[in-house]
Amino acid sequence: MAVNALALLEKPRQLRCHEIGRQHSDCTAYRHAIQFAMIQSFRHRGLRRMYERGDASRVAPDLAGRVTLALADLDAASNPSDVDLPGYRLHPLKGNLKGHWSISISGNWRMTFRLEDGDVHDVDLVDYH
Repeated sequence: MAVNALALLEKPRQLRCHEIGRQHSDCTAYRHAIQFAMIQSFRHRGLRRMYERGDASRVAPDLAGRVTLALADLDAASNPSDVDLPGYRLHPLKGNLKGHWSISISGNWRMTFRLEDGDVHDVDLVDYH
């Protein structure tokens, strides 16, 4: 399903969930009742605001559309292969971030995260240089 990223940013969280393919009216209550995979924690404050409120003011405007789509994909992911989509260049990280995964957003920008018990944790937006 094609999603208009700018339209997602302008609508409340409940409507965005429906537009990306979930068939329920109250996303928060549904998540707590069903307990499916979702983003549990963030390291980047701007990503948290974008995810919870639809406020993209703390994310670079040229990245906002792609970040919105990536957050929607991570929200639905329960294992790394769920976000192994064309263009994301999914790969595991090494060293201090062993156990974390990275997807490409644009140029040097990457979104990093880890998966634990089917939920996404520590989502961050990082400039690799």
